[in-house]
Amino acid sequence: MGAQSTPGSTPQAEHVGFKGVTHGGILATVLDEIMVWAVAVSTRRFADCVPAAQR
Repeated sequence: MGAQSTPGSTPQAEHVGFKGVTHGGILATVLDEIMVWAVAVSTRRFADCVPAAQR
């Protein structure tokens, strides 16, 4: 807990959906990567994703 991360890039003009707003797909992809790596680093392993119906 308490760890920080600094982004290695800044969204550019080609990454916008509406003027001045980063496209939601870009944000969702970045958030997905952050969540996967946060779990992988904290547990020291990668998790498998399965549909909720298979639990």
